[in-house]
Amino acid sequence: MMHHDKASPKRPTAPVSVITTCYGRNTHLYNLLAALANSSTPPAEVIIVNDDADPKRLNEYALNIVQIPTTKDGNDKQARFDIGHNRNIGATHASFDALIFLDVDCLVAADSIAGLYSKLTAHPNALLMGQPKYLTRPLSAAESAALSAGMLNNAALDALSVYNPYRPNFAPTDSLAPAAMTQTEDFGAFWSLCFAITRQQFDALGALTPLMSATARRTLTLRFAHARAACRFI
Repeated sequence: MMHHDKASPKRPTAPVSVITTCYGRNTHLYNLLAALANSSTPPAEVIIVNDDADPKRLNEYALNIVQIPTTKDGNDKQARFDIGHNRNIGATHASFDALIFLDVDCLVAADSIAGLYSKLTAHPNALLMGQPKYLTRPLSAAESAALSAGMLNNAALDALSVYNPYRPNFAPTDSLAPAAMTQTEDFGAFWSLCFAITRQQFDALGALTPLMSATARRTLTLRFAHARAACRFI
């Protein structure tokens, strides 16, 4: 386990642990870290379960990054990659009770971390999902550099992305308005692209499986008040 801490002690952070994992997708990882570093309220801790990120690059981000290896040996790490297993490892090492899980190709909007933490504080028994949009193409090298510099704003990302047409979506609201929420008992509504949960609820669930089967999603829904939060994930 390695720590990469460039966060300023005077910079306000949200008391949450963000957990992500990847192998061989470090371009996405660096974009995610850049977006987190430029959040209006960055997370107090970012746990990456990852074997191949460049330590020098990780040191560039104004974040408290904890890097945990996915395996203890050098044998075919890519073949052993297991997103559910790696997320469980990240949760075990988390320092905070509020856990936010992100796929490595997420680019969080500036207010996403603060919004999810606020909603989780108000609804500690819920499983909260962010509302994602999907990029219509990969970011260019220039756009990634602008993102890292804090110059690629929400409007620019909105212009490059679309909502999932096969899922219900909240209409855009004024950034000062409370994010919309709706509750559902539909276990099929859960997908793990971006979600927040308390440590207590995560432990009650037991662990994440590599692929969330219908049975696993149904069990998860029965155990938790299931909610979706529109926190403007991109």
